[in-house]
Amino acid sequence: MGRCSDAKERLIATAAKLFFERGYTAVGVAEICDEAGLKKGSFYHFFETKNDLVLQAIDCYAQTYRDLIERALQPDRTAREQLVAVLHGVCGLMERRAECEGRMHGCPIGNLALELAHRDEAIRRKLDDVFASWRAAFETVLRRGLERGEFGPLDPVRTAETIVALVQGATLLAKTANDATVVARVVDSVVGLVPSPAVHSATPA
Repeated sequence: MGRCSDAKERLIATAAKLFFERGYTAVGVAEICDEAGLKKGSFYHFFETKNDLVLQAIDCYAQTYRDLIERALQPDRTAREQLVAVLHGVCGLMERRAECEGRMHGCPIGNLALELAHRDEAIRRKLDDVFASWRAAFETVLRRGLERGEFGPLDPVRTAETIVALVQGATLLAKTANDATVVARVVDSVVGLVPSPAVHSATPA
């Protein structure tokens, strides 16, 4: 049982790596098995199709982001500090990946959304769930900031959606430019979009 479990995890980890580097369509089952050091029989023992494997790879990507968000949302931080920590955490992740791999591959979730969301409903739903979880995390931070009086007036639902959209757009630009610093610059602008409480001066009588 241990060897079977290890084989499955190796297939998922290998597929996640190759899909991220080259895209889903460009990577075949045989290549995944070769890279993982396994035979095709192992693949079909765990997965009926490559689509089943990519769904597991998406879970793998999503867990990385969940861990990042959980680390950023420390209870002793202000809401703005939590927001900054999440965004800078995403930046740092992309910069480390670019440095390690020698180029900017973008966001694995965004890449698969562009490539596959219109082609397979199960994959589309899975990707949509990941984006929804990101929006929910930002919405939670924004609502917390509003309740504590740390932020000025804003719509937490729309603002959370805007933040995710801006970061994903920045990632696409960074991938095209092969320059991870694009994301860092946009993230700094995103933080500036969240208003601070208005300071009301006394009106002279």
